[in-house]
Amino acid sequence: MRITEDSIRRGWAGVRNGFHHAHHRVMHMAGQVDNAVRVAGRAYNAVSPLFQALDRHHGTRIHSGATRAFNEYENVSRMAHRAEGYRQKLTDDVRQAAPELGV
Repeated sequence: MRITEDSIRRGWAGVRNGFHHAHHRVMHMAGQVDNAVRVAGRAYNAVSPLFQALDRHHGTRIHSGATRAFNEYENVSRMAHRAEGYRQKLTDDVRQAAPELGV
């Protein structure tokens, strides 16, 4: 088996396409999770007064737990958004440094 320029180009294309496909799937899943969290937030906002009215103590505990969960999700979401920015910058840098790779 000989290593040729064409075999390297085809191998790199496979790696590049694999990363592109994985990135696309992850972004799709992240969008689905974002949508689910938004729906859960709206549902919680609708039933929160009911929890408060039924039981003051447990309603407050439920509210504080839900608030912590939503805040934690926002923190993770911000970190993911920052990571996507880093990925885009890295891709742009590689594109500039080695255009023949076709990144």
